[in-house]
Amino acid sequence: MMETHTRRAVELVLRVVALAALATSVGIFWRESAMPTASAAVISRAAFLDTTGLTTVGELARELARESNATSASWPRLFADIGSVPALAARRAMSAAVAAGVPFTWHDGTNASGIALSAEAILDPNGGVLLRSSVGSSLMIHPAPALVLHDAVGVLDSGMTDMLALRATRIAGRPTASRGASRAYVELPSLPALRHVLLLARAGWEAKFVVAALEERGWTIDGLLQLSPTTSVRIGTPSTLDTSRFAAVVVLDSGVARVAALTRFVKQGGGVVLAGDALRDASLTSIVPAIVNEPRSAVPGALLTAVPRDGLAMWRLTPRARAIVLQYDGSGARRTPAVVVQRRGAGRVVVSGYWDTWRWRMEGDDDGIVAHRAWWSALVSDVAFAPRANRDKFATVWPGDAAPYADLVARWGTSGALPFVASSTEHTQSRRWLLYVFAVIALLGEWRSRRLRGAP
Repeated sequence: MMETHTRRAVELVLRVVALAALATSVGIFWRESAMPTASAAVISRAAFLDTTGLTTVGELARELARESNATSASWPRLFADIGSVPALAARRAMSAAVAAGVPFTWHDGTNASGIALSAEAILDPNGGVLLRSSVGSSLMIHPAPALVLHDAVGVLDSGMTDMLALRATRIAGRPTASRGASRAYVELPSLPALRHVLLLARAGWEAKFVVAALEERGWTIDGLLQLSPTTSVRIGTPSTLDTSRFAAVVVLDSGVARVAALTRFVKQGGGVVLAGDALRDASLTSIVPAIVNEPRSAVPGALLTAVPRDGLAMWRLTPRARAIVLQYDGSGARRTPAVVVQRRGAGRVVVSGYWDTWRWRMEGDDDGIVAHRAWWSALVSDVAFAPRANRDKFATVWPGDAAPYADLVARWGTSGALPFVASSTEHTQSRRWLLYVFAVIALLGEWRSRRLRGAP
């Protein structure tokens, strides 16, 4: 009798387990069937698309919406887990879908470094471009790989740093910056038409060889060279100082320029170069971006060394507030600002403390002529005016390939976690079938127990 009661208790437990398993599986089935069919389809196709597959996400969303006649409020939700920054076409496609109202979240598995690259045309007759690249955050790789600038031919520059700047006169194809797997691309800017340079000075060796250096570089020079307080010599066809004709004005001596004209020119966006004796002109003090101190004598014999500018006499300069030092003279305790620039309005003013730079050209070594020419052209290029290129008013405002990771976040929004439904659908199905197995085993166990004790 005791054995019969025990068997009946076991049969009851098995029956309860079977019913509970069946009820749970039915609940899971009902919950899954309540989910939109289109949503499940999109999740299974879009949840773990790689970089190449992402180019079809926008088309996928439109097709599913069209097939189901869905409105933007009922469109299925898209998820994407990416392991690298997608191509620009992929970013644009998903951005268009999001703008059309498609709900979308993504998970960032790129470990991207936030690299960016810019290219600026150098205002110089020889052309060229200034490339700047930076990395916003370090890669999770130790040691971090080098930052590399290269073009279609090969490497232009590289370094174990987060910033690189390079002046290049010739670049083949599209410049590229890379660090590890992260890459940024930029299109080469076109060189704007260069306007003339106006030279204001007294007739002498300095004026003669500054004109020679700039014209040899390719600049077109107009100027007025004073021979006496009432007599001057014209170079080219000098006219009113205005940005419609001139990119920059170079002033080499005191008493040859009017501060009102220079101030108006700078406010228009023009560039002013003040050098040598022009720094002794008290009327120009208001636009000089540095305080002029006692002079430094030339170092005998230095014109023939690796630092030829030490062989030039110069005014010691103290930069004013918001001025930037472009070049220093000397080293160590002798290090002092020699070339200082400051933005004023839309233009810039640069001052050089050196005077009689013609000695560098005439008394220096074999490279003196080339170095003198390049140095003076660089001073003018640093401040020269160039009209802004006309931009298409419908041009994109996205960073694009110049900052691919920033473009990704700007278009797609911030990264989120992986969707729960997409990652758990298969797990819920496996649990449901496992419950079915438990229910069948429990029912078979109950049937077997009943047969052993002779019950129907």
